[in-house]
Amino acid sequence: MHTGEQLKELKEKRHRISDRIYYLMVEIAFIFAVPAFGGLWVGRYMDARFNTGRLYTGVVLVITFVLSWILVIARYRRVTRALKNVEDEIKQVRDRANNAS
Repeated sequence: MHTGEQLKELKEKRHRISDRIYYLMVEIAFIFAVPAFGGLWVGRYMDARFNTGRLYTGVVLVITFVLSWILVIARYRRVTRALKNVEDEIKQVRDRANNAS
């Protein structure tokens, strides 16, 4: 494959990965919103059932918040790792092209 074609293909791949960042933001909203509402519902149910004030609601919301952050960090690392791999490939292709000249 010609170096110019390789660079073009890698830049398109980088662009696709960058586009995934937008979808990651939407996914993050769901990662936080769905567990928070579920945790709120479960916590309120448990508080009403055991007559504990807001104890279970608070505990469940903290747990869902921490788990949500763990998921976000894992997704972010996966996307940045993919982006770094493409950047490294682009650098290698450019270095080969410069050495061949």
